[in-house]
Amino acid sequence: MPFSKYLDRLIKNPQSKEASKYYLAVQNLKRTFPMLVDDVPQPSYIGKLHMGPYLWIAAPSHYEFCHWDPGAC
Repeated sequence: MPFSKYLDRLIKNPQSKEASKYYLAVQNLKRTFPMLVDDVPQPSYIGKLHMGPYLWIAAPSHYEFCHWDPGAC
């Protein structure tokens, strides 16, 4: 789905069931959006645990279960 379409769904009806199905996850903020790194506070121990920080964008109605992604560490 194009990013613009995704944003339109979130902005037009963020509480809808349709909007709650989708989220955007950026696996490594440092590599993908280095210009945002200074805006995202990160505890020193995080860098030792995984390759984050990660960026997630979702509707307020989205619920993501706690899980672990193999290979993320």
